[in-house]
Amino acid sequence: MQDLQSVVKEIDNEMFFVQMLSMDRLTPRMDHYTCFLPGAIYLGVEAAVDEVERHTWQSIAERITRTCMESYRKTRVGLSGDDLRLLNGALRVFGGHHLRPEVLEAIFYMWRWTRDPMYRDWAWEIFERTERVCRSEVGYTPVENVNSSRPKYLDVMHSFFLSESLKYMHLIFSEDRALHLDKYVLNTEAHPLLIMPNITEVQ
Repeated sequence: MQDLQSVVKEIDNEMFFVQMLSMDRLTPRMDHYTCFLPGAIYLGVEAAVDEVERHTWQSIAERITRTCMESYRKTRVGLSGDDLRLLNGALRVFGGHHLRPEVLEAIFYMWRWTRDPMYRDWAWEIFERTERVCRSEVGYTPVENVNSSRPKYLDVMHSFFLSESLKYMHLIFSEDRALHLDKYVLNTEAHPLLIMPNITEVQ
């Protein structure tokens, strides 16, 4: 907890920016991959010693997720980029948009954690933005520069868009029985693995 709190920086009393540690120094940069963190907090919250600590963890996760969602609203094309920075205390977003899953992953876990319909609204907002900007005749394409007035599209559709991004989108709007998180854990590629607590060692 203390290690995480030492690298987060508050923005506008509602968001947490997770700073990078480079050469023993914190830098005001955060990449899109960092947005997986609220899900990791959700999965580890059972280790909280009491309700106060649990609430603290939840608040951190909520505020990081809000930062990740806000990154979609800070670019010209309306999609998050790979490079998030704090400039003069304000969130700025740079780079390309590659249909990555991490923000949707965070929203999925926060929806399951809180049942706040805001998270479904956010997921739908991302879906509509993706449809408007990235859909082509044959699939969905990344954008090279999210701040370009004439964005260049890349001739590729990464497999993680199908296996992760759309899967999290589906799960956010599905009933819990589609994936019980007390029975399955999603690995780094969002593949569900059955939890088998009775296995104590590998034969």
